[in-house]
Amino acid sequence: MKLLFRADADTDAGTGHVMRCLALAQVAQDRGHETFFVTLAANPLQDRLRKEGCGIRLLSAPQGNQEDAAETLRIALDSGADWIVIDGYRFDDAYQRALKGGGLPLLFIDDYGHATPYAADIILNQNSYAPGVGGWYARRPASSRLLLGCAYTLLRREFRSSLRPDSPIPARASSVLVTLGGSDPRNATLLVIEALRSLGEGIRTVRIVVGKANPHLEGLRAAAGEENVIVDAADMPALMAQADLAIAAGGTTSYELAFMGIPSLLFTLAENQRQVAEDLAEREAARSLGDPNGIAPPGLAQAIRELLGDPDTRTRFSRNGRKLVDGGGAERVLRAMEPPSASLRLRPATVGDGRTLWEWANDPTVRASAFSSDPIPWEEHMQWFGKKLRGESSRIFIALDGGGTPVGQIRFDDTEDGAADVDLHIAEGERGKGYGRPLIEEGLRALGASAGPRIVHAYVKADNDASLRSFRKARFAERGKEVQRGKEVYHFIAYA
Repeated sequence: MKLLFRADADTDAGTGHVMRCLALAQVAQDRGHETFFVTLAANPLQDRLRKEGCGIRLLSAPQGNQEDAAETLRIALDSGADWIVIDGYRFDDAYQRALKGGGLPLLFIDDYGHATPYAADIILNQNSYAPGVGGWYARRPASSRLLLGCAYTLLRREFRSSLRPDSPIPARASSVLVTLGGSDPRNATLLVIEALRSLGEGIRTVRIVVGKANPHLEGLRAAAGEENVIVDAADMPALMAQADLAIAAGGTTSYELAFMGIPSLLFTLAENQRQVAEDLAEREAARSLGDPNGIAPPGLAQAIRELLGDPDTRTRFSRNGRKLVDGGGAERVLRAMEPPSASLRLRPATVGDGRTLWEWANDPTVRASAFSSDPIPWEEHMQWFGKKLRGESSRIFIALDGGGTPVGQIRFDDTEDGAADVDLHIAEGERGKGYGRPLIEEGLRALGASAGPRIVHAYVKADNDASLRSFRKARFAERGKEVQRGKEVYHFIAYA
């Protein structure tokens, strides 16, 4: 596929729009798709996009009007784009309808229901509160799909590939990260610096992240010390991982902090951040401070002091944040955009599949790659199979080729932590036909549709070359070797 991205980059909030699109573009590139951005020449993030392997097409039209839509559509059609992705508050329903006039599928990334009635094929609202505001999209086309909530939060590659901190929450926090947007025109950062300064020696390190466009940069350096101010940080996951506590704005960064498990205090610096901060506070994944105009340095210092010395609350914030944002959002969104495999379809297993699955399970090749190589008796198999079908913790899908012939199966078993383990099999005589990758990818799609988003684990014996190739081609992330039930295995994870 070729994906065209059109993100509003003309405001401080625009940085977030571009970064969300970049997160989706990175996953698309990882899966072999081509990506490019249509943008104004003034977009300050062009160099970043080029470094990420994204093409750039420049617009001559003013941003967000019908001339912009017409030019964007022309570029999409001339470039052979398969999807258009738009993200920004200036792109209203009329803009969407103009793009849809070209016949291309459209993904609209939304935050607060501003573009009703919508014309997009997929509407993505990645915010934690989104599942409760489905009424915003009641007037969308009947064929339009909704992707709502943090299961679809778009995190960039540097977060998805980072090691989230797993050390215990300290009894007293002593390292603070402050990140309040690229330009912070209201200079809330200075308010935080003054509050932190009043806390005295209890804080070991303070790192203040700002953008080079921040008009208050020199004043912040003077107030906090030049060595403590980081301009355009190159590795935000590492900075977050070193922090015991973060003070941030209630935008995209708040979800990055939740993913990393960093307890946070969140300011509302723009109206579109209010629901984010309030909902994360309600879920006990952060604490909302409201508008910075409503709090003086002494009050802010007290709020910081309380959380610094409250390990139970910080532990709860960390645990709930990590549970809320699991890092698989971009993969799930891309899977919703990708067409199903043309040569394979899945259906749920039924009692009538019992003999076929028994014969497949006793295939000598299958027994050799299983944890136990002993043949499986018929009665034992049917007892196990009936239990799987009756229960709610397992889902078995039969893969059918274009003619409807069963060619394999994939099974997902729920784990105690809300994830799932996967097992698959390709029938003898069907191996070597390229079914492994589409079976896995369609299985993830079917699991997500039937059981909801979750992390999926695969454990493959180190000598099972065929399965190792299939999981790697299906873009499962490799976590290294482990020992499971006395066998050396490779551990993979992906997201349904």
